[in-house]
Amino acid sequence: MVHESPREYLEWIKGQKDLKTVRTDTNDFALIDVAMRAFGGDTKVYLENVILQEKMRRGLTFIEKESKLEIARQGLPKFFDFELDFLNSESKSCKVKPSDYPITVYNLEKLNGENAQISWSPMVNKWIVCSKNVGFSAASVEEATELYSAIPRFNYALHIARHWFNNTLPKLQHVD
Repeated sequence: MVHESPREYLEWIKGQKDLKTVRTDTNDFALIDVAMRAFGGDTKVYLENVILQEKMRRGLTFIEKESKLEIARQGLPKFFDFELDFLNSESKSCKVKPSDYPITVYNLEKLNGENAQISWSPMVNKWIVCSKNVGFSAASVEEATELYSAIPRFNYALHIARHWFNNTLPKLQHVD
């Protein structure tokens, strides 16, 4: 895959008939979520488009502030090969190495085919909390609830944020 700038990547996405973008503006910046237009499953679309397989990720959100554009979160490709380095049957997790970067994958119960992706954005000093195709930013559970609880498209992401802020984040240790 050719690594292009975030701006070039977003322009390529906007030119694809099978992809759509949804922009969420805040006072200071915007989040741009990318999703498939396919109804009833996207596997056929991916199988028919090798370039889409290589370039599109399962969960992709851009963040734009002033004239600067960055990738806020980028999931795994729809189809990828990985090597299992470690399998822990108690936590149902494994270390994998798809392409160039190490990640940890956890085997959890899925809610309506959703997934959770959380990243930190130094550009806006907030967490980017995402479900499968929807992302938002928040510094706290209170901010997330205040800004997004009345918007139905954020329901799953808000559930993820509540768990992140109330259960997971307090257990993490700061590492310098």
